[in-house]
Amino acid sequence: MIDEFGPGDEALLWPPVAHAGDRFRGLVQDSGMTAGPFADGALRVSGDLASGLQALANRLTFDEQNALRVLSVGAGGTATMADMPRVRTLEQVVRRLRGAWLVDLIEADGIVSLYQPILSAATGANFAFEALARGRGDDGQLIPAGRLFEAARDAALMTQLDLAARVAAVRGFAQVRPDSRLFINFQPTTIYNPATCLRRTFELVDELQLDRSRIVFEVVESEEIKDQAHLLDVLQTYRNAGFQVALDDLGSGFSSLNLLHRLRPDYVKLDMELVRGVANEPYKGSITRKLLETARELGIATICEGVEDAADHTWLQQAGADYVQGYLFAKPGALSDFVRNATT
Repeated sequence: MIDEFGPGDEALLWPPVAHAGDRFRGLVQDSGMTAGPFADGALRVSGDLASGLQALANRLTFDEQNALRVLSVGAGGTATMADMPRVRTLEQVVRRLRGAWLVDLIEADGIVSLYQPILSAATGANFAFEALARGRGDDGQLIPAGRLFEAARDAALMTQLDLAARVAAVRGFAQVRPDSRLFINFQPTTIYNPATCLRRTFELVDELQLDRSRIVFEVVESEEIKDQAHLLDVLQTYRNAGFQVALDDLGSGFSSLNLLHRLRPDYVKLDMELVRGVANEPYKGSITRKLLETARELGIATICEGVEDAADHTWLQQAGADYVQGYLFAKPGALSDFVRNATT
């Protein structure tokens, strides 16, 4: 939809009945667009459509934006039945327009990965690296993950961003090829058909000759998962393809605990809010110790993330955590730097 608004293009707008007529034409003109004639209930508009439609949305309520239909057409173009699948609400169009910068970033391979080490709790030896998505702007500065994913949600681009992040993680890891495992985050809600959506990731892993058994796909935002059957299908697709799986944020709510016995992941990550301060807070300590014991009884390896304090690290060692991750050991950074430092 974003790319359809080129120079000289026009759009047909079908306003709600309450806005039809001169009042709606006035709103369009006040938004910086040129309003043509009404025909078959649609108003033809031209000009800078990208900025004009966003300005028009600012003059309408949310319900009015959802009631107004938009179709991009060439200069003098008309609507046919074949065009109907391209008709969008103004609200949908504006969300995509506001995410245009993210589309450009993804298409320019501007999604990159930083990596954070995951270490043995007992020995401190490197066990794995978690890939963390960032954007790299034209000025070379990194764009935080929070801004990327917020924009992707607003613009309905989560599937595209999630795939781009997986691709960046695999490519970055293959360039350095450390003797380690790779953890890759993914959001199950972006994978509507596992066989189709994951094909590109699987093909890339094989193209770059990486060992599938040393790559772990980590479920994030498990609290948002409503369709557990779909999640099981996604994880089984990964497993059948020879990968391992991990469940993030164990202990953050009942949902992740309920998922544990159904998914039987290879690894679980304990929520950082539970880990931080565990050495000095008996309540947190009791819960964390029980979670570690439960995972151990089920044969699931544990990773405690968000470790920032040496006392917490010592407590986790004594409580039997398998692996640790956090700023106490290293902030996310370039994978090549970690590998270089390990060999010097």
